[in-house]
Amino acid sequence: MWRQIFSVIAGTIFLPTLLLADDSLWVQVEAQPSLLEAEDRARKYAERLPNVHAFSLGSGWYAIAVGPYTQDEIELEYQNLRTELEIPFDSFISTGDNFRQKIWSPGSQTVENTDVSGSANILSQAVEVTQGYDFSAIDRSKDETLDLALQSEAALDTSSKKDLQRALQWAGYYTSSIDGMFGTGTRNSMKQWQDANQFPQTGVLSTLQRDILLKQYDQILVESGIEKITDLQTGVIINLPMGVLEFSHYEPPLAHFKATDGGPQSAYVISQKGNKTALRALYRALQTLSILPPDGSRRLYETGFSITGQNSQITSVAEAIMSQGEIKGYILVWPSNDDTRSRRLFRNIKNSFETISGVLEPTAGTGGLEEVDALFGLDLRQPLFSRSGIFATSDGHVITDASGLEQCDEITIRPNYKAKILSPDEASGFAILAPESRLVPLSVAQFARAPLGLSDQVISAGYSYEGRLDFPSITQGAVDEMRGLDGSEDIIRLSIPAMKGDAGGPILNQAGAVSGLLLDASTGPRSLPKNVHLALKSQKIIDRLASLGIFVQSYSGQKPTEDVLLAKQARSITALVNCWKD
Repeated sequence: MWRQIFSVIAGTIFLPTLLLADDSLWVQVEAQPSLLEAEDRARKYAERLPNVHAFSLGSGWYAIAVGPYTQDEIELEYQNLRTELEIPFDSFISTGDNFRQKIWSPGSQTVENTDVSGSANILSQAVEVTQGYDFSAIDRSKDETLDLALQSEAALDTSSKKDLQRALQWAGYYTSSIDGMFGTGTRNSMKQWQDANQFPQTGVLSTLQRDILLKQYDQILVESGIEKITDLQTGVIINLPMGVLEFSHYEPPLAHFKATDGGPQSAYVISQKGNKTALRALYRALQTLSILPPDGSRRLYETGFSITGQNSQITSVAEAIMSQGEIKGYILVWPSNDDTRSRRLFRNIKNSFETISGVLEPTAGTGGLEEVDALFGLDLRQPLFSRSGIFATSDGHVITDASGLEQCDEITIRPNYKAKILSPDEASGFAILAPESRLVPLSVAQFARAPLGLSDQVISAGYSYEGRLDFPSITQGAVDEMRGLDGSEDIIRLSIPAMKGDAGGPILNQAGAVSGLLLDASTGPRSLPKNVHLALKSQKIIDRLASLGIFVQSYSGQKPTEDVLLAKQARSITALVNCWKD
């Protein structure tokens, strides 16, 4: 991948000796092929590094860089960042000559925009309010013959046929399943509806009759104040329930419409420039938002995507299409206890959606402070808890502390690999996680055969801040006792300033082998003194895995490893485990 990136940004790499003539130098750490990915990576680097910026490179590529530095500073800063493992090893020094527009900088999401609210771009004069249908004004003389009705019905897709069945069901005439198949039950319900609405009972709805039935079905939408919104800044025309929503602000790539009463209902218009890579990035990014619960369907196409989600509070739909270098779509979030209305809203909005000239620029919006737990101005989906784990095999098996995992509706291994627990055994103290899809870890643990000794120095690696940082933290400690406080020979007692997120992570000896798995100190019946922690000995782990036919690498050496290499090894075998509760 890096060869491809280098070919795109050719001419940006210079030898340090050639850089000495420049007064504004940068350490370029990454290049990303989409705006979304670039902003996301810049945010994550900025959580642990100062002076992080992101720039457009042209040709759809974006650079994440640290700086600027003077010619006297650059070499030292570059070497420090490399030595401390804060940046990838293929980072390089750049003059920044190919940097174009700055798209992200610390403390702000976008460049200042003079139109803060963006409301001037919502054309009030172009709004058309959907009115009630006047059924007394129907011109029945223009109705189709039975043959023409059959022809027009044959052209309907399955989704449209299901909509008709739902409308007949709502009207009280259809009681069977919604399957899009027009059998005897559907035909009889059509006859009943025709009789009640003074049409000949043919059992086949004409185009006019279908239109009337669906307008009757959609009368409930009038209460929501459906309006046709034309937004020049996003380049979208769409029906939205503006009786319960109001325009809020732009936060690229979204235009936000919030509830007028503080309820859960909301809508968002999607608008950005982008290619297939950007489409895939947006598709993945939206699924991290709390407004799109994971229980639902996900479909990614060549030129678009569709996402549905639901939980006990909300039902959501997100759809987008890509055309001529632009990605446009919408998200609707609605209370889950209002299913009748939400189904009709989703269909109405889908049918109304159209695009016009214009696309939301990356610099549009309020320019407010970027929140760590937010994306596009929306809350990210948050796990019930997060902890560390150890990559035990090249197949991606992860071992971690077992406490609390019974609460999880879903377990994932970062970045987003779903995992299941193999052969649960709470008594062992640890859980074995198997990824449901292929996961190839950067490195796997070597488990120590030689036991630790009293006062031996150890290090732990773990996601101390439960995933808020991109990489594991390293903590030093020492062995206080070779057994647990209850006398258990399978436990090591440590003196180490570990945090809750470190639980499940590796304890390494000075040779770089895993001597234990850190246990969660908060789960016992007693609160332990500060820096007192327990770890499960590696031999217990090796034996348990072997009993399940899972064999791991072991190491008997005791030669100390340099601190930098030891930290690098510890980080590379540490996984982030997330527990999700829906």
